[in-house]
Amino acid sequence: MTPKPSLFIRLTFLATVALTFATACSHAPMLRAPTIQEPPRAYVDVMPVHHPEGDKSIDSLPSRWTDADSRLVRNVTIIFVPGSGNQTTAGIQVGNGFANYSKPLALGTFWQNRLAQEGYDVLSYDKRPKSSGPSVLADDVDSACEAVQRRFGENRPIMLWSSEQGTQVVLNAKCLQKAKALILISPIPDALDRVWVSGLKEGGFRDRALSLTATFDSIRKGLFDSDAKIMGASLGFWRNWLSLAEKTPKQLESLSTPVLFAVGEDDVWLGTYGRRLLEKVVAKRRDRRLVVVPKADRNLLQKEALSPVYVETILRGLDNLGKVNGH
Repeated sequence: MTPKPSLFIRLTFLATVALTFATACSHAPMLRAPTIQEPPRAYVDVMPVHHPEGDKSIDSLPSRWTDADSRLVRNVTIIFVPGSGNQTTAGIQVGNGFANYSKPLALGTFWQNRLAQEGYDVLSYDKRPKSSGPSVLADDVDSACEAVQRRFGENRPIMLWSSEQGTQVVLNAKCLQKAKALILISPIPDALDRVWVSGLKEGGFRDRALSLTATFDSIRKGLFDSDAKIMGASLGFWRNWLSLAEKTPKQLESLSTPVLFAVGEDDVWLGTYGRRLLEKVVAKRRDRRLVVVPKADRNLLQKEALSPVYVETILRGLDNLGKVNGH
């Protein structure tokens, strides 16, 4: 007769099985998790800029290089062009134009680090303070392109990434002619009053829409003093922006550069009118794509969070643009 194992041995065996099972369960999710990338290497720098008319006091702007994951290098640099507001390299957003977030969110840093993990080198820079308009800011895009060429050489492929007000900035930069792709988050695809006012009315903000209409009419009719500040910007800035935005539909239609648009479904500022314009722009070209993030605001946030699914959707869309364009 085979002797029964002692109580100690049986307990030891059961404990070992339980520990093995628990260890396996704790590691099982890791089999489905994405591979951990190396931390992005980033360092601050100073970017020399041109002296456009009206902004001659600025010699340089703070900038930040985020280097690509060394295992996934694409040899492509993405330039982050500041969008609306007084943006720095971190791209901090405190709200969506209607409500403040529970805390400031460094969305620029998130996207820059994530793109570096995808193998892109990234250059970001501070928005020029007290600019006289998007035309001047477009000169800073050209300065950023020159910074990329100084570091990587004349033939370095460049992509431009921007949002909102940056639409008019990148569309009027000379560097756009060299860009291999353009990524626009919550772009403004037409005249400001046609897009914003229609979006506000649709969203139920009729009083705000009427106030904005009156403001734009007063700017066009010259009813403001020359030194007036309007919603935080100078009169000259608004005049320049309004003028450039009128040209945006034709510029987008004739653009030869591949484009990825990403918008939030609940972006009141864009509204149905703006989204339909983008759908029209995208419809006729295989090198253009529109990503609509469900229940998201103008910063693509759903309840103050970026959806991992749609982050990957945008990254894959960008990757596909590069393939269409020969990268």
